[in-house]
Amino acid sequence: MPSKNAIVRYLESKKLTKLERTVSPDEKRRLARLVGILDRLKRKENVQNRALQTWLTAAEYNEIEDRWAEQRAIRADIKDKPSVLLRYEAMLKKAIFTHNRAEGLSSKGNSTTASNLYNMAEAQFETALEYLHENVTLDASLTLWLDRDVDISPNGNLSLSPVGMPRVITSRSLDKEIGGLETAKMTKIEVKEAVVERAIDAIMYV
Repeated sequence: MPSKNAIVRYLESKKLTKLERTVSPDEKRRLARLVGILDRLKRKENVQNRALQTWLTAAEYNEIEDRWAEQRAIRADIKDKPSVLLRYEAMLKKAIFTHNRAEGLSSKGNSTTASNLYNMAEAQFETALEYLHENVTLDASLTLWLDRDVDISPNGNLSLSPVGMPRVITSRSLDKEIGGLETAKMTKIEVKEAVVERAIDAIMYV
């Protein structure tokens, strides 16, 4: 049985001072159990399926499996990277290589050759970005694979540089931002958290 403090903490996290609907004694008991389960899940503790089956409705428990099936599908999609993005990554890699050569020569004082390579790298970045933008325009689902919007307008946050170019979410680059399919990924515990929290809200609210 969770402590009263666990329930209070949950209510405070929802910015509530009292329940918004009248609940029966049985509902209060179930609410207390679910809050305790949620508290354990948020601490990344293991919660047995038997406990979840006991305190969730059949539909709520089945939702865990349904959501986890969706997560497995997302992970399968991430493995099947579209060929368009494979080509874009090759173009981006070439541009970054040229840019890094320019950086190396610049640090050694060879400014003339470095300047030429910087210009070449910028042109390669631009070609890669134009290629990506053209294909994203044709197939908007490609944006799910990218860490940021392909906004080439003056108001966009892109630039023709290693840091400012869109990255595919499978990239290991430190310049990659969190976005696309990556933000949709959840662990099994996070799936359980979401379902249990929805169950609690179903009790608390009309």
